[in-house]
Amino acid sequence: MSGKTKWIFSTSWFMVPGGTIWGTTWFEVRGRIDRESVKGRAVELVVDLGWKRHRGPGFQAEGLCYRPDGSVIKAVNPDNCWIPLIDANGVAKVELDDAGRFTVYVEAASNPLVEADLPFAPMNLGERADGRPSDYVLTTMDVCAFNQNVFDYLMDLETVTSLMRELKDDDPRYWQLAKALQRSLNTYDERDIAGTLEPAKEKLAGVLSEPAYSSVIHDKDLSRNAILLYGYSDGGGGPTREMVARIRRDHDLAGTPSIDFGTPDELFDRVRHDIVDEAPDETPVFKGELYLELHRATLTSQQEMKRGCRREENLLRTTEYLCAAASVFNPEYRYPREELDGIWKTLLLNQFHDILPGSAIAWVHRQARADYVRDIARLRDIAAEAGASIASARDDADMRSNAAIVPYTAKNGDSWIARTAAVGTQDDDANGTDAVADESTIATTCDDGRIILDNGLLRAIIAPDGTVRSLIDLDNGHELVPDGSGIGHYELLRDEPYEWDAWDIQRDAFLSAEGIDDSHVERVTETKRGGATVHVSSTTDGVSINTCITLRLKSKSLEFRTKVDWRASERFLKVDIPMAIQADRAQYECQYGMVERPIQKNTRSDEAKYESCTHRFVRVADAGYAAAVVNASTYGSDVSPIHRNTASGPVRGTMIRLSLLSSPLYPDPNTDKGVHEFAWNVVADASMPAVLDEANRLNAAVLPAVPAFDPLAQLNPVDGVMVLDWVKLADDGSGDLILRVYEAVGGEAHARLAVNAALGKATVRECSIMEDARLDAELPAAFADGDPSVARTAQGAMLSLHPFQLATLRVSCGSDGGNTDGNESRSLR
Repeated sequence: MSGKTKWIFSTSWFMVPGGTIWGTTWFEVRGRIDRESVKGRAVELVVDLGWKRHRGPGFQAEGLCYRPDGSVIKAVNPDNCWIPLIDANGVAKVELDDAGRFTVYVEAASNPLVEADLPFAPMNLGERADGRPSDYVLTTMDVCAFNQNVFDYLMDLETVTSLMRELKDDDPRYWQLAKALQRSLNTYDERDIAGTLEPAKEKLAGVLSEPAYSSVIHDKDLSRNAILLYGYSDGGGGPTREMVARIRRDHDLAGTPSIDFGTPDELFDRVRHDIVDEAPDETPVFKGELYLELHRATLTSQQEMKRGCRREENLLRTTEYLCAAASVFNPEYRYPREELDGIWKTLLLNQFHDILPGSAIAWVHRQARADYVRDIARLRDIAAEAGASIASARDDADMRSNAAIVPYTAKNGDSWIARTAAVGTQDDDANGTDAVADESTIATTCDDGRIILDNGLLRAIIAPDGTVRSLIDLDNGHELVPDGSGIGHYELLRDEPYEWDAWDIQRDAFLSAEGIDDSHVERVTETKRGGATVHVSSTTDGVSINTCITLRLKSKSLEFRTKVDWRASERFLKVDIPMAIQADRAQYECQYGMVERPIQKNTRSDEAKYESCTHRFVRVADAGYAAAVVNASTYGSDVSPIHRNTASGPVRGTMIRLSLLSSPLYPDPNTDKGVHEFAWNVVADASMPAVLDEANRLNAAVLPAVPAFDPLAQLNPVDGVMVLDWVKLADDGSGDLILRVYEAVGGEAHARLAVNAALGKATVRECSIMEDARLDAELPAAFADGDPSVARTAQGAMLSLHPFQLATLRVSCGSDGGNTDGNESRSLR
């Protein structure tokens, strides 16, 4: 695009020896620019690292350009391959000497295409940097003058033609644009750019300057504002100058909505003004979740990594609590803030796009799993160190072996106390190996091969194939298993989505389910505390499953612990948990609350929710009874109504199926191959407090030794369900305690705060989730008796939360309990 301008440049040539996949090659680029010859023109370095143009930006080679001092100039990728050297005003973007010489460095990354000739076909390029040669070849490293006038004309032409494609040919505006385009192209002559470019642009100027009019904006009647995201996302390199040029031309153009650059905050302020301030009686309200109708398999793919994430999250809760307690009880203890922050950052990094979802290359997931193993081990050590510090400072702190600290219990006063773990937590193998069934107080083997487990609260009948054919709540006689069904029956679905292999599971896959029918009871054993475990083996091609079904004394939960040796390809493993409860909606836990989703699918929107995020539990209830399934590591499930007619009458209920494993071939062709462990419990008579209790107990981290001490903080419930979810030291190093509380079930909740006597005359105030004093005036306050930011006596402070409200509280030690302004607060340490 330099036209007839003559200028001089030179670049040095570099041979590139032995570039390898996932490798990095550095180019030192030296050149000279005749600045006098390029006055009024931008000068750029145009790079082609061997782009695979058919693939587009992202998922291939990319580069980053630096100045000699190490500062970054710009990234380069297939659709954004230029690096600024001098702008049109003559301002240098790189260091130039008097002769116009410059030096820059390009860091080129040889990211291979991890797919074959067909999209989502398996390849093994994502395993590691194994030294294989890269097929990228440097083809271009040119210094060019950028012709802004030609670029502008190109963008004008594109704006006109793209708008014509959007308009109907019976619109007068369409023909106005067509005529202007015809006149412009007839004027332009590429053999005489200097003489014809400006006249050609002028032929378009009129139609491009006609302003937008409101009738072309077909938006809702209350607001005419909307947002458009631009740029190549998903690793693609972001916005390009072509995109920016299009937006500027469409800013106020007849036939298009008015458009301008802005931020999401600006959009929401405008929309709020339109639909709230200007139309207070007509404000539309959407209740429910904004369900993403895509990428449902990311709830299951790379299960071992997801399990590590869940375990580390729960262990962080326990460890931060013990470290906070050690800081309170022992003045010699030093809170490991920097190390905990590092572990948190790694955890959050591994929850990033394509990592926790399980849709990255094998190398990424292997590293993430190693991170979890390393950090979980270190957290256990940190917790042990904090526990030892507490024990050394308190004579009354008895050490509890194999103990867990559960943040919520249905029984008042039991939360945040170190207790010997009830077997069945996520860290317990629950294999039950102490005695044979004949010595069990709750297990009976029948002549027909059935096994009956009865602890006086629940009675389970297990068929010879290992499925639970009956589960009766003995308090009320309620049968939980529909006639002809069995809990614990495994199914394989075809895992062959037409695109987005590791990301999606197709609706049709649910029509291809095949049961694993080669299943039988192997033995029955007694648990260490008098319960019983039934051991079941199930096998099919590429899949071997060992299941332990346990009923414990005084428990209203039937526990399942499963070990799966998974060698299948393009299959999806689910386990059936049919419930004799006829409901139209199921309740799923989400962050700080729960969401309801349809069981009976009546609309297209309902049908799209065929696979849903489960987190720690899914619960179904009718007018008189509820049951739930809680789990320790899985995130996906589906629910559907049971409607069938039998000779003995109609059978109605709800089928819950937990998603356990998948085996996509792309981008990791060996996804989840290996041995995996799962834990889930079926909870009978499942009130919400009972479900939360079981979910917290099952997921609680179990440590070898934990000192017993009165909780740093607890909630004494008045009504409703309020959870104290986290207790830690404040991030600002003040020594204050931070408490996270939330309402868990969608109702009003009230509770009084209780704090440890070691905190003295502590005060409490509400703070933001970022632990600062800035509170959103539009959000409800946690304290109903005045200004939430004002400190009040912590002991006995009344908390009042609205449905699903999350609040952060800051507890400080004041010089006296009557301090209400917080000006004399001091550290807890």
